[in-house]
Formats: sequence, structure tokens, C-alpha cells
Amino acid sequence: PEGNRVTTCPRDGLHLNMCSGYALINDYYCDGTNDDCINIHGQFFLVEEVLSDQSVRIKPLRESDEPLEIDTKVGFFDGAVIEHFGMITASEFEPSTQEYIVEFAGKLPSWIEAGTECVPYCFLSSYVRISNSTFTNTSTCGIIMKSDNTTIDNCRFYNIEKVAAFALCSFFDPKIGMMEASAADGVVIRNSTFDNCGRKARGGGMGGFTAIATDVGMRSGASIKNVSIINNTFRNMPNNCINIMDAKNVVITQNRFEEIPADRHVYVDEHSENVKIYDNSVYASLT
Repeated sequence: PEGNRVTTCPRDGLHLNMCSGYALINDYYCDGTNDDCINIHGQFFLVEEVLSDQSVRIKPLRESDEPLEIDTKVGFFDGAVIEHFGMITASEFEPSTQEYIVEFAGKLPSWIEAGTECVPYCFLSSYVRISNSTFTNTSTCGIIMKSDNTTIDNCRFYNIEKVAAFALCSFFDPKIGMMEASAADGVVIRNSTFDNCGRKARGGGMGGFTAIATDVGMRSGASIKNVSIINNTFRNMPNNCINIMDAKNVVITQNRFEEIPADRHVYVDEHSENVKIYDNSVYASLT
């Protein structure tokens, strides 16, 4: 723009909205976004009506007329956690109401009722790999991920004001985080560097300041599963390096914490299960 002002991206640098298939991102450089560098998300639905023990009427929280594909799984939340997956055998969209009538291959659990949250996996990438990339000088987050089978490998995060790499479901209420769907199963963060990240929390009362977080916004259930945080380096971290919140089956190993007090290395909340922390290294510890 005129006056030699610096132009930066006003929102996300790369935003994948309701994209299925594989997302492979390599040698990506993102500097100066006003929101997330990369945001990968799907779509929340609510059950409007149970029509039978194998069919429901559902509606997206964010307007959409994208088809729900046959042989797509739909995950249903029982409170905090996805407790049932149904496989779609038939789907019909009603434009006047923006609702879908969906039939499933098997019977649905009796606890599914009007108001139950669900997420169709046809709106999520089945595999995400982000490698050899740099994220810097960002006012929100580096990467926000929701898809199963997500790997971050050999990436660099510098001066990320909030969370550098964030696996989540939604912030507090799906009506607020209406696009932040799913609860990722299978997240690997390895061989990466986190430098001066996590000065502020994401989502207000999320709890903790983070470089890496597995969090589903106060759902208080071990929703995100099978997380590996391996061989990363943390330096100049003003708050917790790693926050584990509402997660199950987590391994944190072979990471290096440089000039960071021991009580800021890893935080694990009371809702997480089976978190294993071992063989990490401390350099010039201030403790």
C-alpha cells in the first residue's frame, strides 16, 4: 500500500476449510500473519432429530450444502469424547432447512439425541504432513490441526505470540469454535525447534501458556489420542513449553529444554490419561 507500509496477511496464512484427502505441505515459509500460519479444520454438526435407530436429521453449525459422502464415518460426541462412529449408507440434503437426513449401516447408541454433537470425517483431511517449514512473527498460532494422522516434522517456530502447534477440538463451545471439528487421533510433532513461543494463551481461559498443546476447550475428557512429541528443542520460552490437556496416550521423549526452569517443561492436566515423559534433556537449567 501507499506510504511504504508493510502488508501482512490479515487472517490465516494458509487455511484449509473442509478439505478431504491428503494435505502435504513442505518447505513452506510464513512470516507475519495476523492470525494462524496454517489452520486445518472441518465442520461441527448437531443432531436435530433422531428419526430411527439408524437415521438422524443433522445440521451444520456453519452454513454448508456440501454433500455427505457414502461410506464416510461420522463421530458422535458423548459429552467430552467421541464415543461412537457411524458409517453413512445414504444422505439427503434439504435446502430449505439446511439439514441432512442421514442413514447409517448399523444401529446408533441410545444416548444419541437432539443436541448431540457430531463431526463427519469427509470434511477432514485423512492425513496431514507439514515438514521442513518455518513459521515466524505471528500474532496468533503457528499451526492449528484437527485431523487424524497429523505429523509436524523438522519445522521451526520463532516469535509465535500464542500457541506454536495446537491440536484441539473447539474453544469452550462448538457454536464459537464451529469449524474446529474433530478430536485428532494420531499426532506426531518431532525434530522441530520452538523459540520464543506461547507468550499468551489461546482462547481466554484455556489454561496455561503453550508451545504445544492438546486441548479441547474445557471439555474435561481425554478426547485427543495418541500424541508423540519427540526430539524437539525449546528455548526462550516465557511460559510452559508443552501443555497436555484432555489427551490420552501421550509420549514426550528426547526433547531438549534450554535455559528453562524444570517446572515449565511439561504441564499435564487432571483430565489426561497415560502420559509418559522420559529421556528428555536439560541444558544450563535455571532450577
